[in-house]
Amino acid sequence: MGFFSSSRKQFKIPKEDLAKLAELTKLNYIIIHCSDSLVPAHDNPKVVDKWHRARGFTCIGYHKFVSRDGTEWKCRPLDKKGSHCRAKGRNNDSIGICMHGARGDFTKAQYKTVQKIIYRIQKKYGKLIIKGHRDFDKGKECPTIEVKDKFNV
Repeated sequence: MGFFSSSRKQFKIPKEDLAKLAELTKLNYIIIHCSDSLVPAHDNPKVVDKWHRARGFTCIGYHKFVSRDGTEWKCRPLDKKGSHCRAKGRNNDSIGICMHGARGDFTKAQYKTVQKIIYRIQKKYGKLIIKGHRDFDKGKECPTIEVKDKFNV
């Protein structure tokens, strides 16, 4: 597979929920997250969607979810605000990417897919600042890696 080819899947958000999401009107950041789980059954955006709905979110809070095998799941549309980083108002100006895993245990396929996503987003929207969730919320360890060391930022 070449740099631009990877498996992509669409996570279906009901139309009535999509209609409730606010528009993302400015974009400054891409924020990397982790699911904080190594349970294989959690390697699916459907599970994260259930977790987020249980916390009162309209739907999954991330724009992208990356499975252990490197599959990219399109979740929230990129033109809608996320629910992934309340700290410092970052939901208002960022795209959230979540990798399934915890404690730095991610696969090469995941890193490769996230790099591809970053490339595509920046090609479309221009140069953005890439940070981890913990860079904005000191009470978080997510994504449990040094983002600047793993991605070309």
